[in-house]
Amino acid sequence: MPAGDPSVLETAVIGVPDEKWGEVVVAYVQPRPGLPVDPAALEAHAARSLSGYKRPTSYAVVEAIPKFAAALTRLVWDPRRSSRRHR
Repeated sequence: MPAGDPSVLETAVIGVPDEKWGEVVVAYVQPRPGLPVDPAALEAHAARSLSGYKRPTSYAVVEAIPKFAAALTRLVWDPRRSSRRHR
């Protein structure tokens, strides 16, 4: 996802259920310490580098991307943590 964005330390994307499309992409973003994340900049970057169906429909800024002991990403969809937008 936003490789090269100086405010982003790490990202993870997951597919979540959607009534209209069946499933949509949601991005979880972990900012670098002390730097704010600009969702509009993330959307602009995604629009330049990804096909429409691959772009996240929402972004959730989190303190840390949860991981299992083996460093695998562990995410569960929580609609309360997402900033939903529609295309």
